[in-house]
This record gives sequence, C-alpha cells and structure tokens, in this order.
Amino acid sequence: VDYESIFTNTQSYANAYACWKNAEAEVARLLEDPNRNEKRINMYASYSVIELKKMRELLADEKAKELDPLVRTLEDLVERIKTPSYAASRSGTSARQLSSHLREVDRSFSLNKVKSYIKEDRR
Repeated sequence: VDYESIFTNTQSYANAYACWKNAEAEVARLLEDPNRNEKRINMYASYSVIELKKMRELLADEKAKELDPLVRTLEDLVERIKTPSYAASRSGTSARQLSSHLREVDRSFSLNKVKSYIKEDRR
C-alpha cells in the first residue's frame, strides 16, 4: 500500500533540515565533552547523514548535485568519528570540522536559500 505523504515537500525539507542541523550540532558538542558517550555520538552522527540525504532527495537535480560534495564530506567525517581510536585522539579537530561543515551547508541549503529548488509535490 502506497500512503500519500501528509506533508508537502517544503515541510519535509524544513523538517529534515532542522533534524540534520540539530544532529550535526549535537555531535560537535558531544565530541568536545570530556565525558562523552560514544554510542550517542555514533547515533547522532548517523542520523545527521540520514537527514542530509533526505534534504538532497527533496531538491531538484541541479541543486542536489551541489549538495553531493557536502554529503560525501559528512559521510567521511562520520566514518572517522566512528573509529574509536580516531575519535578519542582527534575529537577537537573533528568537532571543528563538523562546525565548519554545518556552517557551509547552512549558508547554501537553508530553507530560504533552496525554496525554489525543492521538488514539486506529487498529487
């Protein structure tokens, strides 16, 4: 059974954007915490990638292609963060890289910047 979404694509993008931004910011914050919880870091890190990919899927092809390098960057960062030896020794560097990545995505892919590139709703 194919259920129709109760949200418009714009609403779905806004939701994915908010979830991505909060998850990625939380990973950066947790990496700086001396009492960090690795399971929480890994959960939020995975979630941030999932939400960024949802954002990508809702964008028109030309705009989605602009987001691709940022998706790959986040995937690479998350892969490194999930490696225990790397995470422990380079958490400050990873937190700064995540914060920089977050600002870059935020600058170019906030809802206001991409509203005209969000795919039309299917009826």
